[in-house]
Amino acid sequence: MIRDQEIDLLLLANISRQWRKVAFVVAVTMKQIHRIQPSGRDDLYFAGRIADLIENGLIESHGDPSRMRHSEIRLSPGAGVRDKLNEELKKARELALNYSDDVALAKYDRLLSENPGQPRILKERAWIYAGRKDYFRAIVDITAALAITPRDPGLYYVRGGWHFSIQNWQEAIDDQTRVIELEKELDHSYYLETAYFHRAVSLAQLDKFEEALSDCEHLDDDFITYLDGYEISKTDFVRWANENLPSEE
Repeated sequence: MIRDQEIDLLLLANISRQWRKVAFVVAVTMKQIHRIQPSGRDDLYFAGRIADLIENGLIESHGDPSRMRHSEIRLSPGAGVRDKLNEELKKARELALNYSDDVALAKYDRLLSENPGQPRILKERAWIYAGRKDYFRAIVDITAALAITPRDPGLYYVRGGWHFSIQNWQEAIDDQTRVIELEKELDHSYYLETAYFHRAVSLAQLDKFEEALSDCEHLDDDFITYLDGYEISKTDFVRWANENLPSEE
């Protein structure tokens, strides 16, 4: 089950330096968590987490947070990027490379407590979790980063890949669809072809072979990539998908 500290992370990611209604922050966070893993927690639980964040000085409020429609919150003026963040992130990466993931994660945890909602820290910690195949916590961190930088196609791309790894097929499809949309809006192509293919493979897992084959039309004939650790080509996938198309009666 998702932990309190991970819920706090998502809450902080949805709180800005501008005043926001508590009801809005809670609603957005609950929706994000439900997509990752339904928690069964009600809105009063989230109001309690916000009260703890206020008590710990990470956010400030106008009004009683339990009266969510009538109170507002924002990040405390002291919360944000520290002057030495680049140096500290470099040290964290060195710890992961030269010592152990556990030591590095402790470093990232401390950096996040000092710099709540920093997407760079979230992204780097997510990769540590993913390297340990703890895709659930990696997805939590990337979801928090996306709440701050929602137009980063690379974040949707990696999150979609991790959803694929844990067989969250529809979530993988949704993320790769967002990658395709953003790449076109931003006039980019870095992730575009691979996103189409990743979406095609996820669609096939739901027996949507016609849609999968349609996505493959956007790929070069010699397209080859690695998906979940395995090399796979357009040619092989299209052959397999055609073999599994439902027969016409």
